[in-house]
Amino acid sequence: MTLQSQAQVKLLKDINPTPATSSPGALTTFNNKLYFAASNEVYGSELWVSDGTKAGTQILKDIFPGSSSSNISELVVWKNHLYFSANDDTHGQELWTSDGTTEGTKMLKDIYPDSKNGNPTHLVAFKEQLYFYATQGKGTELWATDGTEANTKMMTIIKSSTGNMDKPVVANNLLFFKGKGNASAFDQELWVSDGTTAGTRLVKDINPGNDGSYLDEFVAMGNKLYFRASDGTHGIELWVSDGTEAGTKMVKDINTKNDLSGFPSSMIVFNGKLYFNANDFYDGEELWVSDGTEAGTKKLKDLSPYGSFPAHLTIYQNKFYFSADSDQGEELWVSDGTEAGTQLLKDINTGAADSKPRNFKECSGLLYFVATHATYGEELWVTDGTTENTQLVHDIQADKQSGKPTLLTASNNQLFFVADNATHGKELWVTEGTTAHMVKDIQPSTNSSYLQKGALLNEKYYFTADNGTNGRELWATNGTPAGTQLVKNIFARANQGSTPSEITVVNNQLYFRAESAEAGKELWVSDGTEAGTKLLKDIKPGANSSFPYSLVTLNNRLYFWANTERPARLWTSDGTEAGTQLLTKKVAPGYLSFTHFFTTWNKHFYFSGNDGTHGDELWVSDGTEAGTKMLKDIYVGAHGSSIEEFKAVGNLLFFVAENGPNGIELWVTDGTKAGTRLVKDIFPGRKSSYVLDLVAHQGKVYFNALDDTHGFELWVSDGTETGTKMVKDIFPGFSSGVMAKAISMNDQIYFKANDGSHGAELWVSDGTKAGTKLLKDIYPGETTSDIKEFWVHQNRLYFQANDGTHGSELWVSDGTEKGTEMVADILSGIGSSSPADIASLNNQLIFKARNGKVGYEVFSYTPSRLTPLPTLSGKPKVIAYPNPSPGIFYVPMAGKNGQKIEVNLYSGSGKKLWQKAIKIQQQQLAIDIQHLPTGKYLLKMQVDGQLISQWILKE
Repeated sequence: MTLQSQAQVKLLKDINPTPATSSPGALTTFNNKLYFAASNEVYGSELWVSDGTKAGTQILKDIFPGSSSSNISELVVWKNHLYFSANDDTHGQELWTSDGTTEGTKMLKDIYPDSKNGNPTHLVAFKEQLYFYATQGKGTELWATDGTEANTKMMTIIKSSTGNMDKPVVANNLLFFKGKGNASAFDQELWVSDGTTAGTRLVKDINPGNDGSYLDEFVAMGNKLYFRASDGTHGIELWVSDGTEAGTKMVKDINTKNDLSGFPSSMIVFNGKLYFNANDFYDGEELWVSDGTEAGTKKLKDLSPYGSFPAHLTIYQNKFYFSADSDQGEELWVSDGTEAGTQLLKDINTGAADSKPRNFKECSGLLYFVATHATYGEELWVTDGTTENTQLVHDIQADKQSGKPTLLTASNNQLFFVADNATHGKELWVTEGTTAHMVKDIQPSTNSSYLQKGALLNEKYYFTADNGTNGRELWATNGTPAGTQLVKNIFARANQGSTPSEITVVNNQLYFRAESAEAGKELWVSDGTEAGTKLLKDIKPGANSSFPYSLVTLNNRLYFWANTERPARLWTSDGTEAGTQLLTKKVAPGYLSFTHFFTTWNKHFYFSGNDGTHGDELWVSDGTEAGTKMLKDIYVGAHGSSIEEFKAVGNLLFFVAENGPNGIELWVTDGTKAGTRLVKDIFPGRKSSYVLDLVAHQGKVYFNALDDTHGFELWVSDGTETGTKMVKDIFPGFSSGVMAKAISMNDQIYFKANDGSHGAELWVSDGTKAGTKLLKDIYPGETTSDIKEFWVHQNRLYFQANDGTHGSELWVSDGTEKGTEMVADILSGIGSSSPADIASLNNQLIFKARNGKVGYEVFSYTPSRLTPLPTLSGKPKVIAYPNPSPGIFYVPMAGKNGQKIEVNLYSGSGKKLWQKAIKIQQQQLAIDIQHLPTGKYLLKMQVDGQLISQWILKE
């Protein structure tokens, strides 16, 4: 048996073959090119540029390197540069600028220093400066820049920490914007600035008090600002301001019925007048006009007896176009500003059906828009202002399906937009007026099925996935493409999905929570076949849900919480409908029970429970109502001890609890009240050490904790106070060295840690200070390799890591620096395949990843040759993996298919539990101890005349 020499990583199945989308956004014209944000598997969402050709459409800069996204937004052209908001992973969401080149694309200023987000929004030019909103953590304020870092400064404190901060508008040589009124943070009122700090002020508290005046729809006309607002008496009506308190007043109370609102919207300025939608109560929403005076503010035309709802008003060739609803449905209308000149241009979707014209954009002398037609669906249309030349540009999705064009943008005599042709997802398209085509398939991969971890049963691995048609359902794989299949479409409604979760194996069957239209979220059972996958019991009858959760097995029965009433109660099942019943009403789940602090140990299960008197405390059950009881009131009284993080080690069960005088610390129980005790007050006094991430290893528990002189570091405990100590201060001082939960493999534990010099990297410990060390600096220097997803398989540690060259990929370690290496660059280059939800199936690893051609899908990795049996004290030792395991262990046996091996299993105390002859299949033994309680067991077997053994841990 020898180590594998070549990685066998392959796509097992593209479960969701629907096309992925690059979702172009923030389309902006600059120097005769189109700049925009778009996403793909390699770069994430970044800044792109296009001249309208496939070759000329490319990423401008990968601001957030790798597959992560820089979240480009707020693109504005000013002084021959682009300004926008972006995140480079170092400085958070900040203000950036670009001259259109890669080298000239850079951060302008780190407004909220370090990795915090300044969040610049709503950029607008005014008096040789660019104004915008940003934050330094104390509310959103008004900022300005002249294009240099030194002169990018906050104007004044307006404390607009809540509400919708719309784009400022320039009128009368002043900048109008929303800011805080004189009352609460919810009180938004009208502010103005002349470009100086002293000249930035509240114009008027239109609606005194806490509610604000509901400002919106800012439009400049002449030397005044028009907007809608409420003074608390008249509802939301049309207002005007010249920038002074006296000159800020309501133009007209359009809806005079009580305190109802005229609610003007879709406001535009056309030929020196304001046109908009408003509601006078009597005729509904209609088209109105105003010259800025009360007398000159009137309804232009009553298009429909019950309101025509005019919207999307857009000026084109000395007229304005809009959508309105009449006897012909919501269609395309045109107006020259007079009642007689306001008329239906074309009934696009004939009869009473609606075409809903919208997204108007002028380009090269034509007006483009989106409309819906009974034959073509929602597609791109164009007009020159005549009925006969108002026509479809291109049917992007045929057969009445819709291309759904959005973000129409004119650039260099071309109209760009985003559309979906059902083959490539939402991508960038272009037209010159006669037809349209996709510019480039920026995101050529398929969508993701997003495998989520499940359980092993009968040589198959069960998991949940979304195939893009059925929603998230139960799937299974035997490790082959043909054997990777949907088990059952439980929620038989398009894209709904039953979302199976908490998959648990009991008595050779799968139990899980799933949703159906008839029963809601209830307990289901499956033998792995479609016919054998069924609702076990509708615990809360009808479409209401009992929402069973925290599934745990004991003595071949299932125990769980279910919500038949409030609070939830403890239930049990033997796998039959009749045998699925309430266990007891005397305890409810503790506050943290949703996080699965439910564990089986020593023929009992332990959990956080609340009897209504003692708060959340430590409970124990032998599976009977009489045997379900509070073990100990750790935090005496009604407060509760907030039990969490159970971990069994030999004859002890460790957990985390709070007792009041000692804070949140490490506790242990031997299953008795007297034997339930605080192990050690690691952070002395009422303060807490916040023990977390407990891991069992060689008869001890390892965990992360902090004390009064150190940050979170690696600790170890044998269950005694003197035997509980910090292993090593990895990051000296108050900084935290340990970053995540460790995993046990062979004679060492592996974990992610940061010593202050190498970033968060892979560390190893044998339990001693000297033996706790950096295993490998995967991403050289102070940058972290972002290690995660630890999994032990065939005596090797697998995980996800980023070396700075290949992105986050699948790595393996045999416990040595030399033997710690990338398995494969699944997504070639700097992009990340991000392997996750790793599990073992026979000789394979099953996990989700992406490769640039498919989204997150089911991949497998098969070592081509197996590792030799390691030795311990000169005696052969079994390679059992995963170890620890929830119940099925595998032992590699290359070249011995069909043979039977005699396997003996012993308890931790040495008692022989069973002896079985197990047949070798697929080059390995599968040893099932799911029916046994959590704990430590000794595995012994005869192989080629030698007795070999290994301690295994059942989780």
